[in-house]
Amino acid sequence: TTIDPPGSTGTTLTGINSPGEISGIYNGAGGLTHAFLLSDGEFTSLDVPQATYTNSTALTSHGDVIGRYMAGTVASGYLLREGLYSTIAFPGATFTGSASMNERGDIVGRYRTADSTSAFHAFLLSGFQSGCVAYVPRVALSSGTAAVTHASDFKLVTAANPAAPGELLSLFAAGLGPT
Repeated sequence: TTIDPPGSTGTTLTGINSPGEISGIYNGAGGLTHAFLLSDGEFTSLDVPQATYTNSTALTSHGDVIGRYMAGTVASGYLLREGLYSTIAFPGATFTGSASMNERGDIVGRYRTADSTSAFHAFLLSGFQSGCVAYVPRVALSSGTAAVTHASDFKLVTAANPAAPGELLSLFAAGLGPT
């Protein structure tokens, strides 16, 4: 069976889940690359807002799409869940690519920093929660090698913005040794 979105000039399939939905990438008008979801015979283009390039790398059994997009000169990962995009960007990275996600919400991928011209590093983002998708998180930056953010809005945990007991937090770290 040939699968090509209407108007595409090249197509790659990247995932299929148990309900039979298919994710992929296609080249469209003007040479732009778009992600797509094929569900019940209907193609839906998936373009992260403000992006000049969007791809998909994986599809979960719940219909969550994982991928990467370009905005300016920076590549970031994304999770698309229930129609809402959530950015996944490793602090200080010029490239972050989300590769896959399991049923627990663990996301794996790779990143590259501006001072590393060719070396990629792997990352594991454990337990990504659906509540995070209500916001498009910013890249968490700190003056050190680690940043702790509130998982609900990805704002930095500080003395003025402390974590509450039992609150879900996200930890971003670099410089922990060879990967």
